[in-house]
This record gives sequence, structure tokens and C-alpha cells, in this order.
Amino acid sequence: MSALETGAGRFTHGRAARVREAVLDATMTVLSDKGWAGLTIPEVAAQAGVHDTTVYRRWGTRERLVVDALLDAADVQLPIPDTGSLHDDLVGFVTELITLTTTPLGIALAHALSAPADDPAIVDACSRYFRTRFETASAIIDRAIARGDVPPTADGTLAIEMLTAPIHFRTLISHHPLDDTFPQRLTNMIIAGLHSVEG
Repeated sequence: MSALETGAGRFTHGRAARVREAVLDATMTVLSDKGWAGLTIPEVAAQAGVHDTTVYRRWGTRERLVVDALLDAADVQLPIPDTGSLHDDLVGFVTELITLTTTPLGIALAHALSAPADDPAIVDACSRYFRTRFETASAIIDRAIARGDVPPTADGTLAIEMLTAPIHFRTLISHHPLDDTFPQRLTNMIIAGLHSVEG
């Protein structure tokens, strides 16, 4: 057995937590070094100092493993701008999201979250991931409503969904470029839509 897995009897809670932390850290390291295409469970296990079976038994697939690692990591936490300007906040948010999604970690997250929908663990993780992030980011719209910048009936969650969808579409499907003008153009479209909302 590996150094992490040795010890009398079964894993204690503390030892199990250390194994989980080591595996998730190793997953992030391999992703950073080799990206999604180069990540394998045996390599993660070797990096973490545990047996392959330990990883397979707990996570089963690399998609589950990557989702757990990425949701656990601070690297995927997007800062939410608060400049006092709806336009600048949205441009900043889109720019940060593009930066994340074009890194090896961001690409891996996108691939993992787009795994087949017949895996309940992935479905649940996707739901939690997007719900949390949309709710957090929708604070940008809530602040704009409070300032009177957009109508009070504006739907913040829907606006953030409309901002993020084209980025993920271009990253995963069309592979169209996300150039320097994209955040500005996308933001202008969303703001125009928010101003057209009627009560």
C-alpha cells in the first residue's frame, strides 16, 4: 500500500480526508501540466501516492474526479466585479470568464461538466456549479436594479446565463475566436436587452 493508505485497520475519517485532498491536489497538478486530454486516473493516483483502485473506487470516472477537484479548487472561483457601473461590471465578468475557460483548468471543467447526462453525480455537480455561480454573478444585475440603471423586472440569472452561454458554445462547439472585442460586444447586447424589459 502507499504511504497515504497505510495504517492499522480501515481508513479513519482524518486519513480518508487526507487521501481525498492528495488526490484532488494531484488532479489539479496533472490538469495544469497536461490538460484534459492528458489526464488519466493512473497518473493522478501516482502523483497522489495512492493506488489506482483507491481513485476508481471513490470517483469511478475521470469526469467525476475532475468535477470534484475543480469545484473544490479556488482556481475556478470567478471574482465578481463591483465598479459601480453595470457596463464595466459585465465586461469585467465576461473577460474573467473567458480567461478561465481558455486555461487548461477551464477547458477541463467544461469537458467534465458536459459529460453524458445519464451520470447522476455529474448532473448534480453541474446543477450545483451553475446554480451557485449564476446566483453569485446575478448580484451584478441586482446592484444595477438598486441603482436604477435597469428596470426592476430585469432577470439577473437569465442575463448571466445569456452572457455565459456564448462563451461556452465557442469554447466547446464552434471554436470561434473570443477576441478582445467580444466582451464589449456581448455586454452591449445584454444591456440593450435588459433595458427593453417591461414590467
